[in-house]
This record gives sequence, structure tokens and C-alpha cells, in this order.
Amino acid sequence: MFNRAEDKNTSEVINSVFDMRKLGDKFVNAEIVTFNGLFQGGYLITLRDNQRKTIEGIILDNDGKYNGTWGFPPGLKSSGSFGVTASLNGSLRLVTFENEMTLKISFTTLPKFFSNDQGYENPHIKSTYPSIDSSIPLSITNINITYHLSVTISTNNVSIYQYINNDDIPILRQFVPGNSPYFSYSSDKKTINMKVLESTFNQPNSNYYIVIDGNMVRDWKSNNPLLGVVRNRWKFNTINIQDNFAEESIGRFSLTEEGTKSFEKLSLDGRRGFLSQLRIDLAKSIPVDINRLDYIKCCEYDYSQKPPRILLSLPIKSTTSPHERNVDHIIKDLDILIKHKEVTPISWFGTTNNLEASFGFRRYKNLLDDFKFHLIGIVIGIVILGFLYFYAKKKYPLGENIVIFKFPLIILNFIMSIMFILNNGKNVPQLFIPSIIFCVIPTIINFVMGVIIMLQEIKKNRYFYEWFKNNVDIASLFTILSGANLEMLNILSSQVAGIMLFNAPLSEVIQFYIFWGSFIGFFINDVPRFIIQVFYIKLVVNYDIIPFLTLSTSSIILANNIISKIYHAIIHLYSKKRKSIMILQNKKISCNLANENSSITVPRKIRKTVK
Repeated sequence: MFNRAEDKNTSEVINSVFDMRKLGDKFVNAEIVTFNGLFQGGYLITLRDNQRKTIEGIILDNDGKYNGTWGFPPGLKSSGSFGVTASLNGSLRLVTFENEMTLKISFTTLPKFFSNDQGYENPHIKSTYPSIDSSIPLSITNINITYHLSVTISTNNVSIYQYINNDDIPILRQFVPGNSPYFSYSSDKKTINMKVLESTFNQPNSNYYIVIDGNMVRDWKSNNPLLGVVRNRWKFNTINIQDNFAEESIGRFSLTEEGTKSFEKLSLDGRRGFLSQLRIDLAKSIPVDINRLDYIKCCEYDYSQKPPRILLSLPIKSTTSPHERNVDHIIKDLDILIKHKEVTPISWFGTTNNLEASFGFRRYKNLLDDFKFHLIGIVIGIVILGFLYFYAKKKYPLGENIVIFKFPLIILNFIMSIMFILNNGKNVPQLFIPSIIFCVIPTIINFVMGVIIMLQEIKKNRYFYEWFKNNVDIASLFTILSGANLEMLNILSSQVAGIMLFNAPLSEVIQFYIFWGSFIGFFINDVPRFIIQVFYIKLVVNYDIIPFLTLSTSSIILANNIISKIYHAIIHLYSKKRKSIMILQNKKISCNLANENSSITVPRKIRKTVK
């Protein structure tokens, strides 16, 4: 129902839409007071003749063409103000004030331009999806409204409610303002499509209704506001479906920057009260039985956001009832609700409005649970390498059979470093560029050094050259692999499992260069990569398998290099000390022989032998 008096913009609207010359010359001098859309279609124009102090009304059809007058006697007197009300049943009430003490109420019946309102109590609506009293699947993502006439979106809302019975307080599931990008038109502008979140119709065997505010749409031709749909008219239900069981899980969500600052200012009791109320409001927003949500845990900081935000953890309990939402669906619904909080109940509560939309709600990943099959595969791979190692050692004990472990470890670490940059590098922007630098530059340096070392050995070591001529392909392959780690060149002379292919006669000088080249790589490659991985695990919330493997292989390689370098230093010092002892012993023997020579005459032949 509507009731309009004077409207200053009415004449502008009419002049922009209708050709008033079609109404006849008798209305030229009349003042247009109101221009109203009627419930049963068409339009009512109310006119006042200020000279004769009379009011008149004319009816236009849906196309704006003259249909007739409003049914009251012509030339009604009105010395004062008046009011016009069009009711839902198609009648018109006119209230005129004759003087301060007298008013007159008149009724008349209006013509109907729409024959049936289809149960929406809005004859402009032709049909909807879902239709009234229908059953719909869960989590549909679109609804639509088809009008009899072309319309345009205005400013007011479409709201979706869930209810148990008509007497209960309904639960708001989603609301969308008219100027939202959630709306789109059909080509003839008669059908309006509205995007619906998957979390809106998420409860099986539940009742819903949709409310359309008045002035949510306007007549496209006249720009006149159209009626909406009141509660309990456009109602329907979701189908009953059984949900699969899902284990309990933990999810994380973030406070906004303002929410973090406000939370930090609270006392200990204030924080407890905030978290308790937040749990209640989240249960209402989903909606879900509050007993399914455990107590919220606080507090961690997400340093990947600037400034850092507080992270909260929410355990979600599983259920054995097939008619309740399982844990996976609750996590998904809560993520959608938070990410689109501008149109969901999340923005309605003082607590949930402090949740960061861009973060959403993320499942907390436990490496042992989420990546157990990956870890099992890694263990199986290590066991297979162990069997290969013992087989190689039994076949040829003198070979450096440890390369069976070292070779796949270096290759895996190099591949994981590249995959980390591609898949996870941008998760922490401040680590992205350093990750690229300490991957690309050491690789180039190692490769250039590998090429130089191979060319020097080919040029100066004729035994290596003979091997090289027969094994060009394997030599070129390991030259390329030296970009990952310069020690890959040592595998060519490892004699692993007695394979002649890996029997390259590398000179001691080249092995010396490889040792010091890998020592430099230890500082420009291994150490920086390890530091980046340590910072990454501290700065992210969700830690997945690629960073885990990258950190694991980097740690093993770093530890191996440190220990091997220490052992080489010990061997070098021991060799140097042993050499010094041997020199001292030789000197002592020489001195003793000299003393003996002073007292004993030794034949020249024997003397030469002693020397």
C-alpha cells in the first residue's frame, strides 16, 4: 500500500516519459500533484486546478496511454490539502479537507491491468525461481524474478530468511542491496537474476522465504517505484538430503586491523567475553548447533598481513546425524560467509564484523594427517634407496656408494626450491624476490664453474679425456646437473656399485676445485635457502607439503655439508700433523745417524744405503 501527497519531481518524471498532449487540452493549465503506480497495474495522475480549486484524476495503462478518469465525480472541490491512497484490493480512497473542521472520504474502484498476482500480492510479478511452495536443491546459486513489464534496479534490498515456523524469529541468511553487482538483467529487462551464495540455502529440509522491499525495482519506462513482496509470501523449502560423515577439524580466521587493535586493548576477562560471544554469533550466522563449535583459541599472529593480524582457531566437532551439516560443509559455509560478509549476517554482529573478509575461514592443516600418503611415499623411497645402497656396497665395497642417497637428495632439493617459488613464493611477498635471487644466481654460478672445471680437465688430464670420449652424454648431463650442486661432478668418479660409467679419473687439482666451489655454494646457496624456509614457516598460517619438503631437504643438505666440511678439516689437520711428525722423526733419525757416523767408520757403500 502507498500514500503519496505532493511530489516536486512528479512533473519532471512524467514529462520525460509521457507525451502529455495525448491527455487533451483541458489538463494544460492543471497542476500535476501526484503520479502513482497502481497495485493492479497502470498509473494514477492526480491534478489540481488552483483557479477553480478542484481536483481530478486520470488513469493510464501499463504503456502510459490514456485509459479514463479515476471514477470520482468530475470537478471535486478541494479548498485545502488532500490525500490519495490506493489499496491492495484495487480500490482508491480520496480524503479531501473542506475546511479545518470538515473532511470528506470518498471511495472508488480502479481498473485492473493485471488479472492475477500469482500469490505474491504484487501483480507486477509474473513468476519467480524458486516458485512459491516449491522444493529446491541445497546450495543453489541463483534466483530470479520475472515481471510483466520492463524494470530497472533501484536501491532497496532483497533479503532471504530461514524460519522454522511463522511464529519464530526468522534467521537472515543473505541480503543484497539493489545497487549490488549480484544482480543482472535479461535482454528484455523483464527478468532480474540475483546471485546467491552457496551458504544461503545450506540447511536440508528447511523453510525459507524472500522479502523484496518496495522500491527495489522501478518501472523502466516511468521510473516509478514498484511494490515489493512481503514476508511469508514467496516461500519454499529445501529438499531433505543425508550428509556424509566427516572427521572433526580445526579452522582459523583472522581479525581485521581494527579488530586486532580493539582486541589487544581488552582485559583478560574482556577477551574471554569477546571470544564467548563470537562463538555464539558464528553459530547463529552459519547456522549450526552451538555445541558443534568448540571454544575459540587465541592468539597467534599472521605476519604475512601488514600490519600483523590476530589469528583465532575454532575446533568444529563431527556429528553422526546424517541430517546435519558435516564438518567439511560447515568449514566451506563459514569461509563463504566471512569472505562475503557485506551481504551475510557476519556483518550484523559486533563480534563477527571484526573478521577479515580476505582471509576467510581456513582449515588448519596437520602435516601428519593431510600429507600422510606423501610421507608414506617418501619413507618407501628411502627404504628402496637403502636396499640399493646395501646392494651396491656388497657388489663393490670400494665405491663411494653413498651417492645413491646424495644424488636424489640434491635433485629433490633443487626441484622443491623451484616448485616453492612457483607455488608458494608469493604467499609471503617479502621472501619472493630473495627466493628467486638465491635460486637463480647460485645455479648460474655453479653451472659456469662446472663447465670450466670440465673443460680444464679435458684439456690437461689425458686419462680423463680418454674417458670423456667414450662417455660424452653422461659428462654433459652431469655438467648440467652441476648447476644444482657442484658436487654432482664427483659422482663421475664415485665408482658406485662398480659401474665403469662412473669411473672418470678426476685429478686431485679438479677435486680440490670442486671442494672449494661447493664450499662457496654452501654460503651463497644452502644457507640462504635454509634461512628463507625458516622465515617462511614463521610468516604463514597454512603450511603445505612443498615448503615442508623444501625445508627438509635443505636441512639435510645443510647438515651434511657442515659435517662433511668439518670432517675434511679434521682429515686435513690430521694429515698435516702426521706429516710434521714424520718430518721430525726423519730429522731425529738423521741426527742419530750423524752421531753414529762420528764414532764408527762406515763403508761408503753402506753409508749411501743409510742416506
